[in-house]
Parts: sequence; C-alpha cells; structure tokens
Amino acid sequence: MRPYEILSEKELYKGPIFALNQYEVELPGGRRSVRDVLQHNGASVIIPITADDKVVMVRQYREGSNSVLLELPAGKLDVGEDPQLCALRELEEETGYKAAKIRLLFTTYPVAAYCTEKISVFLAEDLTPGSPNPDSDEFVETFLYPLSDIMGMITTGEINDMKTIAGLLYYTATQK
Repeated sequence: MRPYEILSEKELYKGPIFALNQYEVELPGGRRSVRDVLQHNGASVIIPITADDKVVMVRQYREGSNSVLLELPAGKLDVGEDPQLCALRELEEETGYKAAKIRLLFTTYPVAAYCTEKISVFLAEDLTPGSPNPDSDEFVETFLYPLSDIMGMITTGEINDMKTIAGLLYYTATQK
C-alpha cells in the first residue's frame, strides 16, 4: 500500500500527548526523502443532543490557538482504549452528562499528511445531567445551544474548531 520503502526511523520526541517520529524513505525511482509524523493514540468527539434539541458544548482555552474555543466534548484515547468508552468518559468528565444511547457517526483523520490521529465522532442521546468532573488540568465550562442556532454560529466564526464543525455539519446534514 505504501508507495515507498522506509529506510530508517528515529523518535525525535516523546511526550504525554504525542510522539514525533522521523522516517527516511526511498521513493519510486530511488530518490530519498524525509517524513515527519506525529504519533497520536486518537480521540473521541461527542455530539450530545438533549431531548429538546439542544447541543451540549464546552468552552475551554486551547494553547495551539491561544484562544478560548467553543467545542463539542472530546478527549484523547488512552493506550488501547475503546473509542466509545472514551466518548462516554469524556462526556461525563467535561459536562456531567451521561448518555443512555450512543452511536458512532463517522471517523476521520484531521491531518493525515503528518499525524496518525484518528477521531471517532459519536452521537449521544437520552442524556441525564450531572456534575462535571474534569481532569485537574482542564478548565471547561458547559453550555447548551439550540440545534437551530448551530449553522449561524459556524458561519459567524463563533464555532471554529474543526472537529466540532465536522461533527455538527455531519449531524445536521444527516438528520433532515
């Protein structure tokens, strides 16, 4: 499947979220090149929809954007963790909500050119509210937005997180 041969691999960095590997490859025709790839366990994203068609979302500061983003609840997979179990855990940790029904909508690679991260997007329904219990290094606030407002929020840039936009657009497109 790979159109070239990997000649060598070197781990350049290993941290708690990802590792960075560098591969020297030989391309068809004999030319050599380098590929830098972030190794990531993957993540789960949850679209929690209440009985009255509101979307449960979180606001939190994100270092990469140096801003507070409005997002769907999400979290990284622990090594070997089932994406659905991760989704249920993150939903409860970040928002306090528990879901009686959850189903996989789709999976995606957000930056396939240089990262192994695979995101599984789930729909969570039959929600029961509770108290959030975020990780000690997370500072999240929970908000509910009418589903009917979501497209406008994306259009105005109030929602600008890629995984959130993809999940919400998919959900609204397939529910009609």
